[in-house]
Parts: sequence; structure tokens; C-alpha cells
Amino acid sequence: LKTELLISSAFSKKELFENIKLAEKNKSEDKKEKENINDNYKKIDDKRLISSYLLSKKSLNNLIVDIDNNTGIFAGYYWFFQFWSRDEAISLGGLIDEKNYNFTKQILLRQISDLLPDGRISNRFPHSDLSSADGVGWSFFRLRQLIEKLRGENKLHEFFSDDELKFAKNQLDKSTKSLLENHT
Repeated sequence: LKTELLISSAFSKKELFENIKLAEKNKSEDKKEKENINDNYKKIDDKRLISSYLLSKKSLNNLIVDIDNNTGIFAGYYWFFQFWSRDEAISLGGLIDEKNYNFTKQILLRQISDLLPDGRISNRFPHSDLSSADGVGWSFFRLRQLIEKLRGENKLHEFFSDDELKFAKNQLDKSTKSLLENHT
């Protein structure tokens, strides 16, 4: 007989049950993950390396949360309970490698939609009037990586519409022009 105990806390009964359901979902996804290790990792003999990879992936996925109906990546526990544009964009490199294309696209489009008049993006979400000096660069860098990866797999138009690609180009042009005017 195997018994499992899930422990959670919350400020309301509803939130408590939502947390427990999420823990159950994550537990079953973790089990599937272990069963479906990518073929590349099956070739690795070092069990510690495989374990390190899986734990790193789990750590990144544990930072993915919802704030005000927007899904994003926390900058880091225990002090940063917002989505910091630079930290999110840096983390997206791992999600691109893991082929989590829809989620990566969703975050990048949210970020570049938040251009400030000076060409930068807000340093965090929920919105802050303080801009991020390097967040906009990281966001467009990751967007380029994502687009190139999808092109290489012949999947670009599976994930991006022409309108979304035009929007991204326009935002890049607008950001570049404003950065040149305001920060050079």
C-alpha cells in the first residue's frame, strides 16, 4: 500500500484546493517527464547528468506562474514575485531548447507589447514605470532565436501568423528608433 501526502497552504479554501490540484498535475507531469526522457538523454550514461538536467528543468518550470491572468516566469524565489523582463527573457533560452514554443512566444509578445516611449520595456510585470536597460535587448534576442529555431524546423508559420511577425518587426523598428533618440 502506497500513500502520498500533498501539503499546501493558502488564504482561502478555494485557493488551497487549487494549489493541491496544481501539485497533483505537476506530480503527474513529472512522472510523464521521467518516462519520456528525450532520446538524446537516453544516450548519456551518467545518471547524475540526467538527474541534473531533469532537476534544472523542474526548477525552471516551477517558476512559471499566473499573475492577473498572465502566465510568466518569476525572477526567483524568495524575493522576486513578479515577472522581471530581463530575467524572463534570459530564462526563455531554456524553454526554446525544450521546444516550449507557444509559451515562449506568448511571453515575448507580452514583453514587446509593453514598449515605453523611450524604446525600452517595463522592467517588470505587473507594470512598473521603471524601464529595463537591457530587458528589451534580451527580449528581441530571444525572439530572434525562437524565429530562427522555428524556421530551421520549418514550423515558423505553425506558431506565428504574418500579422504577429509584422507586429514584432514594427516593435523592433519602433524600439530601435526610440532608443537611438533617447539613449545615445
